[in-house]
Amino acid sequence: MAFTITMLSWSTIEFRSQLEAKKELFNALDAIKWGTDYFIKAHPQPYVLYSSNLAAKTVVALAAAFVAFRPSDTKYADELVVHAKQLFHGLY
Repeated sequence: MAFTITMLSWSTIEFRSQLEAKKELFNALDAIKWGTDYFIKAHPQPYVLYSSNLAAKTVVALAAAFVAFRPSDTKYADELVVHAKQLFHGLY
């Protein structure tokens, strides 16, 4: 799942203007948010991740989603980066 969220995020970053033109940006961000909400729920406290996915992949997915959300939803983007940093520091 982390790989899919990462790819959706980077596609949204790369093709944001095309998604906006076709009125599909909301759908793309909504799909990403579905996955990142799961990651946030599976990360109830610093250095803890309840998931069958590897934590490093989840960090990458959250960080990529942060970049995707930053232009349109800074509050949610800030939440994503907090979780990404906490998980990253728990790994290294």
